[in-house]
Amino acid sequence: MMKRFFLSMMSLAVAFGVFAQTQQEGFKDLVDGRVDKAQTIFEGLVAKEPANAEYNYWLGQVYLVQAQLHRTDTWRDKAKELYSKAMAATAQNPLLVVAQAQIELLEGKATEAKAH
Repeated sequence: MMKRFFLSMMSLAVAFGVFAQTQQEGFKDLVDGRVDKAQTIFEGLVAKEPANAEYNYWLGQVYLVQAQLHRTDTWRDKAKELYSKAMAATAQNPLLVVAQAQIELLEGKATEAKAH
């Protein structure tokens, strides 16, 4: 009985370690300029846990970097849509409120951004 309990706890610890490592890898890829790889990682994480504010925040940041790289508003619009959906799912998480204010600043809406 104790052996089974120990094995199940070890399996759970390994599963959480792999999951957390993936988020760290996505962040590292973003910082190191591997934006497409970071996008793939964070899109996968958001697909698994759509209500996780951190995953949504970092995926939106990836989209904003893509907007700068490709000089197109399409990516910024994707980030704005992502943040709006995440705000509804996470009940006004402060991290997402800041992200939404960032989008408003990029759109030149300083008054709305200050309100957030």
